Amino acid sequence: AAASPEVALGPLDDEIAHARDSGLTYWLPELLRRKALLAGDKVAGHALDEGFEVATKQTAHMLILRNVATRLDLGLPLSESQDQQTRASARKVSDCAVRRRVVDGLAL
Repeated sequence: AAASPEVALGPLDDEIAHARDSGLTYWLPELLRRKALLAGDKVAGHALDEGFEVATKQTAHMLILRNVATRLDLGLPLSESQDQQTRASARKVSDCAVRRRVVDGLAL
């Protein structure tokens, strides 16, 4: 039988806490994106907002685009500043499925 999202969230939350505590946040945007996919509802928006902020500070353009693609898939809006940063990041990422999803989804 498949595991429930709640079962997966425990270890994921542990890894997120470890990344925050250790300061090793390279993959934190991706961990938070995965949490958003599993948790849904309000948790998703908060997780994606934090992940977007961390990815922006890292200038991790692909992680920004993955974050936005997940937002689009979940029907969550972007703030104006997130929209501006996404546009800038999309210009710096080579053509790929994630970039096309974001560009098409936001009509960039």
